[in-house]
Amino acid sequence: MALTGPVAQTVTLDLIVIDRQENRAFIAEVKRGSGKSENRKIHQIEWVLRCAQVQAIAFLGSLNIHVASARVVLIDVYGRAGYSPDFSVSGPGIDALFGVPVLHAVEAVTGLLAARLYADVPDLLELALASLEPLPGAASPVPRIASVP
Repeated sequence: MALTGPVAQTVTLDLIVIDRQENRAFIAEVKRGSGKSENRKIHQIEWVLRCAQVQAIAFLGSLNIHVASARVVLIDVYGRAGYSPDFSVSGPGIDALFGVPVLHAVEAVTGLLAARLYADVPDLLELALASLEPLPGAASPVPRIASVP
């Protein structure tokens, strides 16, 4: 879609779900982390979601997707991120939101992402450490000790 007029900000959201039976759309951002988000990030994401809700029906219409209503939701998988309860949903509420079991699939994807990240961490760390230059006069780095699995 071509944008016309001034553009203040372009955002990428995680998910748009169209419920054709109910003639509605869900626009979702997914928070997979288990810790509380910092206040500045919470404010920014909530602002973006509230703006997306105002513009959703017109945006989807420009894509020839016509819905009667749109709702934004922050899917807080573990329920500890600290977002406003008026549009965040977590745990079993995720399945209730969509009317079908999806939490298991979200957890499976999160597990796969974590496993791949953990597998790559040693190589990424070695690359990062190799790129560091020692300070003049600094002691030589401590030799790596092989870990036992």
